[in-house]
Amino acid sequence: MKKLLLLLSGFLLMSSQVMAQANITGIIKDKDGEPAIAAVVALMQSPGNTLVKAAVAGNDGTFTIKMVKKGSYTLQVQVIGFKNYSSKVFSVTGSSLKLDPITLESDIEALEAIVVKAEKPMIQVLAD
Repeated sequence: MKKLLLLLSGFLLMSSQVMAQANITGIIKDKDGEPAIAAVVALMQSPGNTLVKAAVAGNDGTFTIKMVKKGSYTLQVQVIGFKNYSSKVFSVTGSSLKLDPITLESDIEALEAIVVKAEKPMIQVLAD
């Protein structure tokens, strides 16, 4: 009887831990509305700014961070060719949280023109 009671209480404790976790979903786009493919999304705990979990956006710009505990967080997004994005602090309280679409600003700088010159050597070696 004690084993059954201990097993049942352990199961209830584990199920309450799983139920207290949420999924965070969102979409990342550029100014033109195109998806930001392979953007790295980092969930940071607030305060303290420590990394909790990370995800990579898919081909459609969507991401999901699973099994997040209740608390306050910020989101940081990095992708090549765009400025880094950092969200305001938000709270996770329920079973799922869908964030507003994230729009990234481009970070492309124009370089000066490059001229490539080649010269033919004065001496040529011919094969026999």
